[in-house]
Amino acid sequence: MSTKSLSEITQIFKELYSEQSSRRRCLSLLAESIKNAHQYAPNEWIIRNHPHNNKEGFRIVVGNLAIFDIERRRIWMALDSELLKTTTEYDELLNEEEGWQWKTGDRASGKKVPSRNGYYIVDKDPSEKLFSVVSELNSAIIKQIGSRKYKIAPDSRKKYEPNVIRFLREELNQLIPEPGSQSRSEHETDVVLPEEISESEAFHEGVRRKITVNAYERNQDARDECLNYYYYKCAVCEQYMSKIYGEVAEKLIHVHHLKPLSEVKEGYEVDPIKDLRPVCPNCHAVIHLRKPPYTIEEVKDFLEKARQDG
Repeated sequence: MSTKSLSEITQIFKELYSEQSSRRRCLSLLAESIKNAHQYAPNEWIIRNHPHNNKEGFRIVVGNLAIFDIERRRIWMALDSELLKTTTEYDELLNEEEGWQWKTGDRASGKKVPSRNGYYIVDKDPSEKLFSVVSELNSAIIKQIGSRKYKIAPDSRKKYEPNVIRFLREELNQLIPEPGSQSRSEHETDVVLPEEISESEAFHEGVRRKITVNAYERNQDARDECLNYYYYKCAVCEQYMSKIYGEVAEKLIHVHHLKPLSEVKEGYEVDPIKDLRPVCPNCHAVIHLRKPPYTIEEVKDFLEKARQDG
């Protein structure tokens, strides 16, 4: 099944929410729901096209249960009914706010995991309090689904729309996770280029350095986890290569190890989030112009000074 391109995703969101502030509220709430899905069911969620043919939009599925639908000018959300019963303040707010409407009839409540469902009306200028409450209640239902270990059906996994995640990352400039079950298949196709090591070094030292660097920077599992967290945005120049060269360079990125080799001791285990960063080939080359390498902060300073001088 073919997925939508980034430009198609962008156009859909512009058509659904033509007003910028409404679109921003929608994207922020969508991002929160995705982060919660990844926290409580990291391998059992996806975002897909809206399943109803007459509706343009997207759906988050967790453990094969729909919990969040993007629709025109509104968002359908599943809320934790148990938490609602014990927090009267939340129930009163949802009944009073124009930015919330309870669903009636079909899908008004969930039976498999008890929920009470309704619509967040994006163009009604909802309050920050409402945003916080519906996000918390949606998170609570996701947590319940995750605790019950529900699995997504294989057919549902095939409907995953990865460019929605990419769109959110670029629009919100945030680290938005992707489903854990999808990360390996995506990153295995990355363009991976070897670390630049000077051949003028002593042979035994050069070999040792190449093996050590590759063990950390080209280890597929470590690379997958690093890119799943930080994605393809360079930690130095903050550019996506695809924004410069187009889709041909969408997955062109290096993974740089922050810890100097002299500090790596026997028995050391790399932490992909703390120890690795995605960097573009240009910035990576500059980092290794010196031994020990320049830090990311130092290369950022070079860029800033060059911009000011230019």
